[in-house]
Amino acid sequence: MPKRFPPCDSCGSEDVARIIWGLPVPPKPGSQMERDVNEGRIVYGGCAISGNDPDFRCKACGHEWRQSPNVDR
Repeated sequence: MPKRFPPCDSCGSEDVARIIWGLPVPPKPGSQMERDVNEGRIVYGGCAISGNDPDFRCKACGHEWRQSPNVDR
């Protein structure tokens, strides 16, 4: 079962993706990472990392936000 991410703090949607920052290595064919990317549970945020980048993106409204300290990474 896929890990559930926190709902969007803007619209409340539970259709949320984790944002991966940096220059990721392409996922191995057939891996869980490849399935997560293909199914939209993981999206790439870009290779420039500021240290204040959002952790999640709402697929319903596009809102991005940082993880609260009490949510497991």
